[in-house]
Amino acid sequence: MHNQIRIGGQVGVLSNRPRMYALPNRRGESSTSGFSRSQNSKIRPTWMQQNKKKTKKVKLSMWEHEFVCLADCNKSSPPTTMERVDLIRAGLGPKKIPFFVDGEAFDFHDELLLGFPKLAKGGGYELLRTLPSNSREFFVIPPDGAGYTVKYLKPIVNQAKVFVRPMQKDLDLTPMRPNKVELVLFVLFNVHACVYTFII
Repeated sequence: MHNQIRIGGQVGVLSNRPRMYALPNRRGESSTSGFSRSQNSKIRPTWMQQNKKKTKKVKLSMWEHEFVCLADCNKSSPPTTMERVDLIRAGLGPKKIPFFVDGEAFDFHDELLLGFPKLAKGGGYELLRTLPSNSREFFVIPPDGAGYTVKYLKPIVNQAKVFVRPMQKDLDLTPMRPNKVELVLFVLFNVHACVYTFII
């Protein structure tokens, strides 16, 4: 039953619902009679029920491969031992360059130029690899429609070394550090010989 009451000209309703009293529990804490803790949590505002979610770290896949930059835009075969020495001195020798697997063509291009800065003056470039049946013959890898990407290049080269050849202009072979003594060690697996070259 509800009783009506008039206050200031307004009619209100008195509810017969029993009042709630804070009663002490066994631990001496006060608790509201008729309400459980789970019920209290349900009626809290949403801003008080913020759940702390752990943010997952996104791990980016990388692909690292060995590249050699050629200096001669007409080079049709892998460099000889002495030519490799000149390439290393000029900063064009073998380098393992990391790339993002899901990167675009411009990402691949930027990382390649970061590894071989002199390549920017070659008027473009093309990628090559040796044939499985003939290690002294180049096979030109044509670019994809959008250019060179890791997803396109990876199944083509497998574990083979990739050569980068300038297209319009030969690259400068000036040594990067001409005043520093360097030791260049080449291990030629096909002839089981070692070549030690001291650069002064």
